[in-house]
Amino acid sequence: MIEYVLKRSHKRRTLAIQVKRGQVQVNAPTAVSEQFIAQFVQQKALWIAEKVQQSLLLMQEAEQFQKSYKSGERYDYLGKTYRLKIAVSSRYRIDWPDHHVYENDLHENHLLESHLLENRLLEKRERESQTTQELEQEQELVVSVPSKFMLSEEQLSGYLSKKIPESYRLRAQAVITERVEYYASVMQLTPSKLQFKRYKRRWGSCSAAGVVSFNWLLIMAPLWVIDYVVVHELCHLKEMNHSNKFWRWVACYYPNYADAKHWLQTNGHSLQV
Repeated sequence: MIEYVLKRSHKRRTLAIQVKRGQVQVNAPTAVSEQFIAQFVQQKALWIAEKVQQSLLLMQEAEQFQKSYKSGERYDYLGKTYRLKIAVSSRYRIDWPDHHVYENDLHENHLLESHLLENRLLEKRERESQTTQELEQEQELVVSVPSKFMLSEEQLSGYLSKKIPESYRLRAQAVITERVEYYASVMQLTPSKLQFKRYKRRWGSCSAAGVVSFNWLLIMAPLWVIDYVVVHELCHLKEMNHSNKFWRWVACYYPNYADAKHWLQTNGHSLQV
């Protein structure tokens, strides 16, 4: 017997099942009988069980990456991992590592043939991984905090739980806006507006009015992944769908997009702050 919460609406015309945080909810029209709904749920039992399991796993992963905002904790920034170091200062600030300087080969993506671009990006990633992996484990993300907020661990954690995410959001806004401006000029496209939000299940969106939104958690992903999401959303200004034509546009400006999609599918759940 599957337990579920029933939510009726006179505006709804069809039955729908949702699984949120391991809980099952059935949305139904007002006139549909409870017996019919129960039969419908039973018919979808295998699908519901699978979705519940997936939901519970996602909750466990979210708890695993939940931050406590203490020194020594790991934080990602532009694809690299740093140890948080809390320092005393007269004002709050984060000393961002200088990894937001973009190399010429990434700025010239549109000038390269697809296979040459793909090879250069792969070589760049392998080179970075080989030469910096051990060093990065020792690098620090220094956060300076006024002494009045360091009277207790609870007070400090509460303060940083608000300040650090906001700092990441502002950093994402600055970095991603620069990438949008660059690719927009190359693609000769102009979004009507840029927005930065924290989404649960998407990395970006584009409205029919040309408003392009980005999940600011992307600032923790490598730059080449951020560039893919930027190109993806800008291509929606041409094609408001995911048709073959849309993906041809993406491939035109970012040939190695499949690699970036795979990275987000594999690592996206860990981008938490």
